[in-house]
Amino acid sequence: LAFPCFDGLYLPKQENEFVHHVLGELETYQQKNSHKSVLLFPPLPSRLRYLIHKTIEDLPELTTFSVGESWCRRVVVCPCDMSYPLSVKGEREVNIKPRPTVPPRSRAPKRPDKPLYMPRAARERLSLQNSQGPTVGSELSNSACDF
Repeated sequence: LAFPCFDGLYLPKQENEFVHHVLGELETYQQKNSHKSVLLFPPLPSRLRYLIHKTIEDLPELTTFSVGESWCRRVVVCPCDMSYPLSVKGEREVNIKPRPTVPPRSRAPKRPDKPLYMPRAARERLSLQNSQGPTVGSELSNSACDF
């Protein structure tokens, strides 16, 4: 078995065996193919779905797409010339929502104003500064952080 290389990296043994199994399934599918059937893989993890898509990129007569959601997501393989039924095309077009060109400005800032965690030494230093009252040095350092 030759180890296929994806994105410049060699695959681990299990993934290599999976790709060879997929190639065998594809060969069987192409021999039996009546151009009206599809090859539907079982639900697989995202990495294995990715390997199927990458494997089929080398076969120009076939195309792939994923269907389902979450842990039920599956890969469908079909001939490139197979067209989608109109009902599926219509459903796909309806489900696609155009993204706004300008992001809304009402989003919360990415960073909180106050740190979520402050180390004990910093908390103790801050409490000592607050208990002593403002001094000239602390006023300057605090004013530099306010903007």
